Amino acid sequence: MAKQKSQKELSKKHIAHSERTQRQQRWIILGVSLVGILVILLLVFGFIDQNYLQGLKPVARVGNEKISAEDFKNQAQLARIETVQQYDYNQSMLQYAQQTGNFNIYFQAYYNLQSIQSQIADANTFASNYLDSMIEDVILRQQAAKLTPPVSVSDAEVDEALQKLFAFFPNGTPTAAPTSTIWVTPTYSRTQLSVLGPTKTSIITPTEAATVTPASTPTQVPTSALAITATPAVTLGPVGTPTAYTLEGYKGLFSDYVTSLKKYNLTEKDLREYWKTQLLRQKIYDQITAGVAATAEQVWARHILVASEAEANAVLNRLKSGEDWSTIAADVSIDTATKSTGGDLDWFPKGVMVKEFEDAAFSLNVGEISQPVKSSMGYHVIQVLGHENRPLSSRYLNIAKQKVYNDWMDKLKAAVTISKDDIWKNYVPTQPAIQLPNQ
Repeated sequence: MAKQKSQKELSKKHIAHSERTQRQQRWIILGVSLVGILVILLLVFGFIDQNYLQGLKPVARVGNEKISAEDFKNQAQLARIETVQQYDYNQSMLQYAQQTGNFNIYFQAYYNLQSIQSQIADANTFASNYLDSMIEDVILRQQAAKLTPPVSVSDAEVDEALQKLFAFFPNGTPTAAPTSTIWVTPTYSRTQLSVLGPTKTSIITPTEAATVTPASTPTQVPTSALAITATPAVTLGPVGTPTAYTLEGYKGLFSDYVTSLKKYNLTEKDLREYWKTQLLRQKIYDQITAGVAATAEQVWARHILVASEAEANAVLNRLKSGEDWSTIAADVSIDTATKSTGGDLDWFPKGVMVKEFEDAAFSLNVGEISQPVKSSMGYHVIQVLGHENRPLSSRYLNIAKQKVYNDWMDKLKAAVTISKDDIWKNYVPTQPAIQLPNQ
């Protein structure tokens, strides 16, 4: 009887132990399952966060409107691609100019290349500048409907812009036709002729650049530090020459290009949005600057630039002794862009030269020579050769337009709260890179 009782007690203990073990195993399995589910959820969340949620985070705010990381990444990437394409195009134009001996095209392409290299040299700077541009684009979109007349961009206009991008013109290939401001050759007064003397032809070639630093430089118009022969700029106008390839050919090229964008995770929608923004920006710029006068009070001056006041006084003494201005300029001027042409700066309006230089030049009478004028570049001896109202060159007209536009935009920016978040640095595109000639 005692034995049977012991077996029953052991059996109860065994059962209880077995139940406890099973419960523990269930808890372990449940715990492992929960950990596994949690890990999976974390992985899924990480994927969603990395590929979707992060892209929704704002890199900048303009009032109540946000610029998402995804939009910034895509648009900055397209801007970089377009900039590199511009570089490649100017490389080809430089080679063409070398083969044909076209001086104008050579120097324009050369300085465009230098400008693009400077823009894209630092990826962070390039992306930061483009984010600033996107902030302005938000403001432009907000203002577009408020302008008179309202400004908008249609899908058809985007289509046309993309066709031009691939040089496809359904109505015929445009042919170059000069449309820029016509150069007005001055009628020289007796004073000017007496000042210029027999060497006048060596210094009256119109130029559009000088070492004197502009007070403001247009962001849309490339400028150079060297004098380029003032051939009127040309724009393309519609002329009915047949396009070299068909609509099907264009569609094939466009499809190939869209496919090439996939390696940057870009789509046709991104491309169209990019060009829609460019078109809207240009339309608003044109409307805001439409009233800018094409003529302005201008001075025609030449200068001799030296490093010290003592050297400037020495220049004045040489001039007083009757020595030729152009000879002195070639001998001592540190303005390498103009010393070989007698320091000629051509005609320029107010607002494009450094203040000290401009104030002195506009205060002089025709033929008068200044005392030494100090600026950030050194000491100038200035002589005014002309002072009149006249048509602006294309460069100075663009500077005037850019100033009007910048003032308009600055007022709009001041009226809204703008902020940038440093997370934009996580979305900076670094490819494609420009291929330098020696690479």
